[in-house]
Amino acid sequence: MKRVILTEINRLNKVIANKRQDALIIIKDFQVQSKNTLLKDSLFEVKKEIHEIAVIQKELWFIYKEIAYKRKYSCS
Repeated sequence: MKRVILTEINRLNKVIANKRQDALIIIKDFQVQSKNTLLKDSLFEVKKEIHEIAVIQKELWFIYKEIAYKRKYSCS
């Protein structure tokens, strides 16, 4: 179970990295076209997605730590 959680956390790391690259591209475009509301909305959505993924990642980390803690003390 711990391995599955770590795999998912790593997958989410890759997704966040891709979303950050998307955000950088949007920011560069927005610097050129500062009046473009579609770019502004897109940047807002990407930042929102990154935040949501980070929240899920944090929850998975707490589950991972809880499993590790239970295993450590149930084997003693």
